[in-house]
Formats: sequence, C-alpha cells, structure tokens
Amino acid sequence: MSTYHYEEDRSGGILITRSRNGIDEAEVYLQPGDDANSLRPDLEAAEKLPDGRREKVIQSLLDQYDDVMRPVQQKQPELGDLVRFIPNKENVITDPDFTPGNGATYSGPFSGRVTEKLSTAGGDYRYQLRAESGPNKGAVARAYGRDGVFESIGLEQAYGFESNRQIEKPPLEKVAMWLSLSQRMATEQAVAGEDGQFFRDKMAELAGIIDKMPKTYETDGLPDAQKPVSLRYFGPGGSQWFIIEKDRGDPETDGPHGPRQLQAFGLADLGQGFPEMGYINIEEITRNPLVQLDYHFEPTNLLEIKKSHYPELIRPDPEEQALTGPDKVAAVEEGKKQREADIARNRLAAAYKKLDGVRVQIDEPAHGGVVTVSGQEYLHIKVSHGTDHVYAEKQGAAVAYRLRNLETDVTNGVKAKEFNEFAKATLAIAPDGDVRKALRHIGIVSADKALSDFLRERQRVRHHEHPSYSGLGDSLANAEDFERRTALQDKAKARDWAKELRERTELYGKVAGLSPDSVRALAGRLEKSVEQAVSRPQIKRPKQDLGNEIKSGKGIGD
Repeated sequence: MSTYHYEEDRSGGILITRSRNGIDEAEVYLQPGDDANSLRPDLEAAEKLPDGRREKVIQSLLDQYDDVMRPVQQKQPELGDLVRFIPNKENVITDPDFTPGNGATYSGPFSGRVTEKLSTAGGDYRYQLRAESGPNKGAVARAYGRDGVFESIGLEQAYGFESNRQIEKPPLEKVAMWLSLSQRMATEQAVAGEDGQFFRDKMAELAGIIDKMPKTYETDGLPDAQKPVSLRYFGPGGSQWFIIEKDRGDPETDGPHGPRQLQAFGLADLGQGFPEMGYINIEEITRNPLVQLDYHFEPTNLLEIKKSHYPELIRPDPEEQALTGPDKVAAVEEGKKQREADIARNRLAAAYKKLDGVRVQIDEPAHGGVVTVSGQEYLHIKVSHGTDHVYAEKQGAAVAYRLRNLETDVTNGVKAKEFNEFAKATLAIAPDGDVRKALRHIGIVSADKALSDFLRERQRVRHHEHPSYSGLGDSLANAEDFERRTALQDKAKARDWAKELRERTELYGKVAGLSPDSVRALAGRLEKSVEQAVSRPQIKRPKQDLGNEIKSGKGIGD
C-alpha cells in the first residue's frame, strides 16, 4: 500500500513523496510561493488533529498530488538493480554487442539490469545495462552516470531500447486494477516464482482481453449471442460476476493504466438466487479479499453463460422482437439514455459516500467555533446556508471545483479529490450545479434553509450571542422562549418544521450541532407551543407591555 509524506525546505518549498514498503517511488516539489502556500495552511491544521485522524487527513491532502508526481530518480544504481537510463545529451549510449553495429551510439533511454559498474579517474561511473525482457532480451548498452539520470523500474520494463516498448508483453500493472489486493500480491509472488512464465503469459493474455473489451454502451441493442463476456469474478457464497463492458472512464480521474472501473456492466449473481444485469463497481467488489478474478475463465457470450448457469433467464422479449427499423433504433437510444442516467446517479451516490471519509475543518458558530466534520457534514452545512451550487473554476492548467451561494456570491471549497469527484458527478446530473437537485436524484434530501437558519439563530440565543436576549439570564429558558415566539408567528410552518425535525433528526443535528435527542425535544416543544396557542384564545397586548417583558428578562419583543 502506498503512503505519502512531506517535508519543507528552508526556502518555503514542500517536497511530497509517495512510498511503498518503505521505498520512495515518486515525488513532486511544490515551489515556494503560491504552489506551496495553497497546501501549507491545510497541513498545519491537519497536524493539530488527534493522532489517528491526523494521519488520515494528511494522506488525503497529499494524495491529490499523485497525478503530477514523477518517479524518484536513482542517481547511483548498484549491481543487479533494474533501471532506466535517461540521457541528458545526444549520442552517449553505446551498444557494443547489439545490431545495427558494434559501437553504435544512441540518444534515447535504455532499460535493463546493471551488470557492470566501474569507477573512472574523473570520479564518475561507467555502467553496463542488460535487457531482461522483450524481443531483444540479452542486448547490452553502456553509459556514464554524468550523462543522464536513472529511474527504478520493474522486470517487465527492462526491455532495452525504447523501440521495444510498444511490443513488450503487457505488464502486470495493466491488470492490477482489476484484482483484489490479496490476489495482486499473490500474483506478484507467483510471477517471481517457479511458475513465473505461466503467470506472465496469463497477465499478457488478460491485458489483451481487457484492451479488446467493449466500452460502456457498445453492446446496446445486441442479442445475447453477440454480447461478449470477457471476464468472470467469483466470491464467497457462490457469488459471481460476468463482465461484458468496461467503464469508458473519465479523463480527469483515469490512472496511468486506464480508466477507473466504477461502472463496468455485466451479469451479477450475489449468491442469493436473483442474478441480474446491471452496473458493477470493480473497485468495490475487489475490496473483498475473497473475491478473485478467474484466471481460467474462457471468454464467451452472454447466451452461453445463461445456458450454462441461468437457463431461467433465457426468454425472448416479444416487445423487442416486434420492433424493427426506426422503432428499434429509437428503443435502443432510449435504453442508452436510461443507462447514462443510471451511471450518473450511481457515480454521484459513490462520490457522496466517499465524502464521509474526508475530514474538513470548518468555523461554524452553531457548532461552537472551529470543528472537524466529515465531507458529508461539511456539504450539508454549506448547503443549509444557501451555498448550494457547484461550479468549475480554471486555475492555470487545472480545474478547481467550488460551492457558490448565488445570492451572496460567497464561495467555499475543499482541496480533496473526493470533493472534486462529487462536484463533477453533480454537474453531470444538474448542469446548473444545483446540489439540492442532484442529491434528490439519489434519494438524499438537503436541509431546509429557513429551518436551518432558525436552528442557528436559536443556538445564538443559547450561547448568549443574540442581541435581543443579551443579559437576560438563563440561556436555556431564553432559547425555549425564542422557540415559542417563532412558532406563534407561523403555526403551520412550525408544524411542518417539527415534522421535518422528526423525520430528519440526524441531518439537522449535523447542521445545528445538536444531539439527536435535542433535535427531537425541540420538535416536541414546537408542537406543544402550537397546541397551546390553538387551545386557548390569544390576548393582544400593547407593544409597550412586550417591551416591559424584555426589561424584566421574560421574553423577546417585536
């Protein structure tokens, strides 16, 4: 598992490094000034968090720079190391033994194992590298350390000259994103073991299958006999998944080995007797270490899968058979639109779920000042303030996503890739950026702004911060008086608010910084105030009497 760490230099720059198993593998340097200053306040705030939470937040902050990291350069490799030599000038690499001729010189990189390291009179080293894979395995080249830099590589990348790069066997990394962590680690060990060639060939075969898999929507309208099933997963309890289409991905979130597989499509059987066609999140199912990609599965078509495993699913669709010509085309297009809508909803739901793992510091008076909340809580708090529209803002070559209040033009944002994913998923469903509207598509109701404002105003009274109740004694009694007077101003609204508080107790607790019990108690007091007002006639008193109540500490005036 990769981890991230950072260090600041005396000039104010920040070096971020990604490590695996204690070995630094990639890094990026944030220059002193705007680049480093944009991250430094977040890191300083994270360092003040409790131990367990601090490390999680720091990892989340540094992870967002992963896409711009570069491999850590190895300046002085040792004998046996696998490296890529990248020359910094022309014609400095020689190949004494390899065609097109002895002693020929080259300008491009060479990748291989260090088989010689000889010191020179000038304090430099002369290296000999030998290709360990690819069609020219065994080819050698020589270079001096001063003439370039070295990068650490894996065995599959030790293919010699760059001209061999395109025809090498696909690396394990190309298949790794389709494997669970336990299966990936077992495969890495197997590749290096006695049966290594079998597993290398298998990885190459699977990489080729994955390359040729149809992308999202590409099998729409095809009969089962023409829908290819390329991969099979199996898991506990007889569960299995047959993959037909791979996720076409999002260029902004794709990794170095292809699109993230959040919305693959196929036949899913959870072992409960209800197999069905639908979207399959490969990242999600492979989090279970017991779920494995079937290395012995032979690609086939959906009809054959149904015949072998689910004959009860083989039934002709009379309506589909009756459609021909333009009607069939229209039906296929309608199905495609429906699938696109399903994908958008599923991505938003997944992005919203990930926000729960993000930690954000926020200065919220209703919560008593600066507090740390989850990404979901942060979102609902901001939306309850009316900061409820997502927009994209160009920042140099990058795009930043923020929340905006359309009335006040106040903007807020979170520097986390999870928030960016949520923002993009929101815009896919609601192009105008309306967060409330987008969340309704996945069954999540946002907090009512008027009710939220009332709760925050009540908290100001409770904390002795409301000017109308300044110096009026018991803050709890003042808060209850504020509740009662608000309820009497609009009884119908008070009833609706009480119902809303009971139905969404947890949501409004997050917005106002109240416990669930406090929210339910508040709902009860609102209802009681309305009932008492309805059950007895109200006596209209002069304003001066109300003013006297204020002076005596009994209530609030008009």
